[in-house]
Formats: sequence, C-alpha cells, structure tokens
Amino acid sequence: MDGLWEMPLNPDSENKAIQPVTYTVTEMNGSIEDLTATADATGLRIAFKCNQDSETLEKLDIKIVDQAGNEYASTGFSLDDTAQTVNVILPYSSFQEETVLKLVISIQKNGEMQTIATAELTKQ
Repeated sequence: MDGLWEMPLNPDSENKAIQPVTYTVTEMNGSIEDLTATADATGLRIAFKCNQDSETLEKLDIKIVDQAGNEYASTGFSLDDTAQTVNVILPYSSFQEETVLKLVISIQKNGEMQTIATAELTKQ
C-alpha cells in the first residue's frame, strides 16, 4: 500500500508475551485416549490416540463447539508414523474467552455423519 506508514513505539512500555492456554480433559467418551489440547495465538492444537483402523482415521471430521454453539472445524490433520496419533490445529486461539469446549470427532459412514468420540475440554 502506498503512503507513509508511521507507527509510534514506546520503548518504555511493558511488552507481555502471549502465553499458551492449556485445556484439561474433564470428560471423554468414545474411541480416543491420551488427549492433549493447547491454544496459542494461531490456533488450538489437539493431539489424541484413536483406536480405529487407518482407513477410518483418514476420514475423520474433527471440530470443537464452544458454549454458545459456535463450531470450529478442522480443514485437515496429520497422523504420526504409527498412524495412531492424530494431530490437528483448529481455528480457535488463546485470545478467545470460552472456558469449556466440546471436541467432536465424527466419520461419514453410509452417507451419514456418525460421532465416534467426544471430549469436554476445560481451560486451566
């Protein structure tokens, strides 16, 4: 963009680092285990082990739902080398204020979405 860009900086101001926010699992149902969830400025990073075959894992639909009912869906995920640990980044940052989130993991089977696991995540 053309023009003069001047942004005053105050070297005496206190710059605070943005700390990641950890979520604890308060309830978990279905075929997942070892779930971890941490939000930072760019997204909510979730990792979990899923007791499903590799064909099923490739078709997962992963989202979180906040207390107001807003859904934040993944656009993809990765599997570790053993194809058992799923790593996903969801579009939900540490700047958002919700204290409880619901993780919903589904798969499309016979033309319908079927939930295979859920978890309640609480901000520490």
